[in-house]
Amino acid sequence: MNRIKRVRTLYRIKLFIRDLITYLLLPFSWIKGRNGIPILVYHSVENIPPYEDLKRLNTPPNLFEQHLEYLANAGYQVISLDDLRDYLSKDEQSHSKMVVLTFDDGYKNWYHNAYPILQKYGYPATIFVISEYLDRKEPFDWIKDGAQYGSPLSIPEIKEILKDNFTVGSHSMSHPDLTKLTYDDCIREIGESKKRLEELFGKPVDYFAYPFGARVHLTEEIKEHIRNAGYKGAVSNIMGSNENDTDFYGLKRIRIDWHDNISRFKLKLIGAYNWLDRFR
Repeated sequence: MNRIKRVRTLYRIKLFIRDLITYLLLPFSWIKGRNGIPILVYHSVENIPPYEDLKRLNTPPNLFEQHLEYLANAGYQVISLDDLRDYLSKDEQSHSKMVVLTFDDGYKNWYHNAYPILQKYGYPATIFVISEYLDRKEPFDWIKDGAQYGSPLSIPEIKEILKDNFTVGSHSMSHPDLTKLTYDDCIREIGESKKRLEELFGKPVDYFAYPFGARVHLTEEIKEHIRNAGYKGAVSNIMGSNENDTDFYGLKRIRIDWHDNISRFKLKLIGAYNWLDRFR
């Protein structure tokens, strides 16, 4: 119990320092990020007590709906990744009030909790799934202590959501660190996942999400493998918005989780927290 209290206290202190720095940098972050299009990335959407989610992979359904309600009330246009490519290919200087919604891993709780809320607002989204885990009953085994997030999506569930305004992308075959694989295994994780998903669902799989997705995972060799496999682009977990000169195989995203109340959510949308990745 003392350990849990200590972890909570340290996290609150860390969060306070981050918020303080963010408010001090706010004028500069707004100036830099105002013309870009943010891609938001969620993971699990479930009712998990916040301080039991130490990996910060979860967003409670009621908070997720608050986020979408804010986007609607603030006049944001939620667009697809294909729309993003089209807008960024145009010679325009401002893309304000546009945002893309993505979800990584493909948790079954997405189907039960996020899917109905997205349908309510009529928003498109891309779900990046790990092809070898589809239809498994047990939780993802690459996440330590990941049982709380539940099992992966099933193939029938994905077939159902693909009838609506959603697309599926590849998050590799098994979610490895691609930089630690052999040349052949890396190509297999990237290419075979696309091939299997397209065979299962009969739809093109045009986008790839880097497992882990930090700067160190976006090597030029891996980007080349993704291009050669036929993907239109790839998304990372590097925080930032995307502008006309953005590398489509290194698209930036803004991580969202349970600690993002509406105040922090608004600030993340305008890039106020993007400074964090300069220290990763």
